[in-house]
Amino acid sequence: AAVQGLVLTADGKRIAFGDKDGKIHVVTLADRKMIEIVDSPRGQIRDYVWSPRGNFLAFSMDTNPNRFSAIYVWGVSDGKLRKLTDDMFNSGSPAWDPQGNYLYFLSDREFQPQISQIEFNYATNRTAYIYALALRKDVKHPFPPESDEVTITKPDDASKPKGMPPGEEPKPPAKDINKELKEPA
Repeated sequence: AAVQGLVLTADGKRIAFGDKDGKIHVVTLADRKMIEIVDSPRGQIRDYVWSPRGNFLAFSMDTNPNRFSAIYVWGVSDGKLRKLTDDMFNSGSPAWDPQGNYLYFLSDREFQPQISQIEFNYATNRTAYIYALALRKDVKHPFPPESDEVTITKPDDASKPKGMPPGEEPKPPAKDINKELKEPA
């Protein structure tokens, strides 16, 4: 099988590569041991990428009859393949955070059909967005929710006229001008 896409770990200890049959192999350079980590049932895998420390390999693979790809991670230490996203949405193009806290990926999750200006049917655009997956429980949310609540505080003495002693309220005007006008102001 033809070798495609050699990817070296940052520490230079391992190489991952794919072949035309949809398999990904990992070679440990110290002992030249090669293992097959996955065999895709539906075509080639081309978006595999090592974690910053070279302990995990992330990629997307189509294993579902709906032809949507999911994000997978293979671990060097235990040799386990873990599925991180479900088959409800098409996901791909994984990328590791430099600190190894997040795994970013693209996913088609927004479907807002619009009437096409070219054809008389519905069209979708802007379906893919960038998503971040926290890789540990202690990692904070990259975009924490912000409160939209407003706190109302008691007005301070800044609204009072200058020279007014603290705690004393301004007196109302002697005459009410609105009562003297015949038409509403």
